[in-house]
Amino acid sequence: MQPIRYFDECKWHDPGEGFMQEFQDRAGEKLAEVTSIDLEAKLWKFETFLPEKYHLDGRNPAGVVYSVAAAKRVAELILVNTILLRG
Repeated sequence: MQPIRYFDECKWHDPGEGFMQEFQDRAGEKLAEVTSIDLEAKLWKFETFLPEKYHLDGRNPAGVVYSVAAAKRVAELILVNTILLRG
């Protein structure tokens, strides 16, 4: 059984040079990752790290969007609609 996690207890962290962001719970577990894949085109990849029952063909939900803000928002929406609770 998954621990109960609240959205407002999670935060985005920048572990490097600004080309990657990690969404972590208060225990430091990574729930999502946003990575720049093309700086010129401003393309960002998001991936959420969910339990296996939410996978499609054995893979985590992921995608590519136009901005870092959009990537973060999509990742947050996926998490809130699967494993996080709004508190």
